[in-house]
Amino acid sequence: MPSRQRQQNKQQRLLAQERSFEVVAQLWFSKSKGKWSSGHAKRVWDTLERLVLPMMGTLPITELQTSELLAVVQRIDNSGSREQAGRVLQRLKSIYRYAVQCGLCDIDRAASIDPQESLSTTIVQHRPSIPREELPAF
Repeated sequence: MPSRQRQQNKQQRLLAQERSFEVVAQLWFSKSKGKWSSGHAKRVWDTLERLVLPMMGTLPITELQTSELLAVVQRIDNSGSREQAGRVLQRLKSIYRYAVQCGLCDIDRAASIDPQESLSTTIVQHRPSIPREELPAF
């Protein structure tokens, strides 16, 4: 099977290269950005560049621990940006899924991070209902 052999050779070449988190994130982004609008793609990459890559971009993806990923997400959450922290967590999970599927790492270290357990809770304040007498006529 020449096709299968070519695929294996390609995978071996990729594995032989350095696999920093940033390199894997760039590969994931290149594959994923076609599904998004250009504005969304720019926001996704800007978020990674600003909030994630400075802390762990140079580290090999295979050596990052779940606690390190969680620390990045919780740092964002503790700054008061729970929504942003949730989006970053989703992106970390996607990057790790991509890496596992491509054979770039064996373990999805982000899979066990549950946003409901790891991120702060948002206090919901419900508004009182309007009495029937105050409703305008239709």
